[in-house]
Amino acid sequence: MRSKSKHVLNNENPKKTTFPCPVRRVGGSNRNHFFGYYNKNIWSPCGRYILANSVLNMTDDLDPDSNLTAGVGMFDCEKKDEFSFFDATTTWNWQMGCQLQWLEKDKDLQVIYNTRSSKDNLFYPEFSSTIHNIKTGKKTHLPLPVYVVAPNAKYALSIDYSRLQI
Repeated sequence: MRSKSKHVLNNENPKKTTFPCPVRRVGGSNRNHFFGYYNKNIWSPCGRYILANSVLNMTDDLDPDSNLTAGVGMFDCEKKDEFSFFDATTTWNWQMGCQLQWLEKDKDLQVIYNTRSSKDNLFYPEFSSTIHNIKTGKKTHLPLPVYVVAPNAKYALSIDYSRLQI
């Protein structure tokens, strides 16, 4: 019976795997890059950029009081996979990242991700989100954290992240 697997092991070199599409590693610096949740698209609508979070140490303890910072940025596939930071956040974990995601229907290449705010009037104290325009650098701060954005980028779902246990 033939395997339905999308990749095929090379019999001559069992450590080498071939895929039906090009696969390559991005991020060769001394930092560790990760994305987060599986249901978000890391690719920009134009296919040039890949979103990622960046940390120095993959083994740091995520104690809520430590305020470990993750860089928020992207790889540019047309510039030798160069990584550029556009912000930092303390609202992240290994599984979900900071819910970094493209506003897919936006032609201006905008992303949204979770950040912290010291404002007292927030619905979920301390938790907010930021929309960042890649082209202009403009940032818009929103009073709620984001979980997921609708494909048309007109609506988003927010949850109370303070109720999640680490």
